[in-house]
Amino acid sequence: MVKYFRVRSTLVILFLVFLGARTIAEPADQAALNAFPDFLQVRSDFLSALVTTPISTALSFKTAYRTTTFGKVRISAEQSGQSLFILFLRERDGAYPYDTRGNIIVKRDVATGFLQQIKWVLSDDGLSWISLTPRNERTLVDYVVGASVVRSGLSVSAIVYNFLMQPFTYL
Repeated sequence: MVKYFRVRSTLVILFLVFLGARTIAEPADQAALNAFPDFLQVRSDFLSALVTTPISTALSFKTAYRTTTFGKVRISAEQSGQSLFILFLRERDGAYPYDTRGNIIVKRDVATGFLQQIKWVLSDDGLSWISLTPRNERTLVDYVVGASVVRSGLSVSAIVYNFLMQPFTYL
């Protein structure tokens, strides 16, 4: 009889844990996702001119601007040491700050031309972002909220370029 109650108690606890895990993993609010500034068309337009082009071509890229439904976006390439940063920055109050929600910063290695990281800014204070790092045929995801790492090294079975060619909701 005691064994029966132990088994039953264990099953109830497992059920409650599973039920709790399901409520934690609920998908994001679709309206909030749709309101997130996404520049898919701009990324598509400049993918071959900046991200997949030979590094010498990307280094000589002249800054461009595009108007989207979320405002004006500046597309530029800036070298810092051995890294080339490709910036998709949304205009705010006449400036193009790095820490604006929806901004994307792509980091490439100058010596090899390889894509090293994609940083997608999630908040206007710049303290929340998703970092995508290529790892062979997979992508490692780091999720930072309020400057604190929430998840790190999450492995996703998609190559990093897929995230540039898909809308934000793909994440």
